[in-house]
Amino acid sequence: MSRAAVRDRSSGDDAPGQPGSGGSTAEVTPGPNGDTRQRIIDAAARLFASQGYDRTPVTAIEEASGLSPGAGGLYRHFASKRDILEAVVESAIAGSLAATTPAGPPPDDLAAAAEALAQGATDRLTEEMPLLGIILRDLPQFPDLMARAEAEWFRLGQQAASAWVEHYRDTGHIDADVDVEATALAIMGMVLYHPMIHWVTGVEPLGVSRERVVAAVTRLLTGLAPR
Repeated sequence: MSRAAVRDRSSGDDAPGQPGSGGSTAEVTPGPNGDTRQRIIDAAARLFASQGYDRTPVTAIEEASGLSPGAGGLYRHFASKRDILEAVVESAIAGSLAATTPAGPPPDDLAAAAEALAQGATDRLTEEMPLLGIILRDLPQFPDLMARAEAEWFRLGQQAASAWVEHYRDTGHIDADVDVEATALAIMGMVLYHPMIHWVTGVEPLGVSRERVVAAVTRLLTGLAPR
């Protein structure tokens, strides 16, 4: 199925014991986590990303998480499918926050720091493309969840990029007059485009690999050094 936005209003948000209303069950293996609630979140995240919130009936989530479809076991953990979507967003944001937290002091060498930023951001965004798909396709119908995603996920990346630029500006590694916020957004745009297009189309844009993108972004960032 295409990852383009879908607006099928048959939500499949079934009451306990009721059969699902449309939508095929994806072949998803339940996660290794033995906790039922987390298995439901993991299965729902994969299904929402692959076929959309509206096209995913509750019975599909139950089956993918190892529960008996239509038996109502899912409702022991969530009041509705919408509550599952909220938990998916919360779990993804928490994972992104953990991945963004620096593991140690930033490199003192600008070239090494630029490569680390380009590689880390590209890898992380590649992993988070399913979440971005859910946000862009499904969250507009839930303004409160969209607001949380904007405040706690989009801004997270923006703030991390801004902190990187600010640090290397203040340590004299890049030009003192650099526009921190605008440069941070430019960095986000550079590292986001390749994983986004590849996820949407399944094809690397212009046939360019992630490794080449990382090398190009690294070279561009090192060009911020004072002349």
